[in-house]
Amino acid sequence: MHKINNVNTPKAPLKSHENYDSFKLYLLDIGLLGAMVQIEASAVIFQQNKLDEYKGVMTEQYVVQQLKAQNLSEVYYWSQNDHRQKLTFY
Repeated sequence: MHKINNVNTPKAPLKSHENYDSFKLYLLDIGLLGAMVQIEASAVIFQQNKLDEYKGVMTEQYVVQQLKAQNLSEVYYWSQNDHRQKLTFY
């Protein structure tokens, strides 16, 4: 699992705005997420309209997975007052 900490404000340097008490957990692989929510791989490709509920979660999982695999940057998430969460990285 990857632990992604929240940042209080999306300003550089992000590390100085890190909130250790607020975090999200991501799996190592999007296939594990699909298995946990019982979505078959073929459904992701061919039945996208049935995945409306999971599209954002699966997209976020994929982005974190790729960033972590490439080890290009630290990854954080940030949420505005309206509770929409966004991935942030530098």
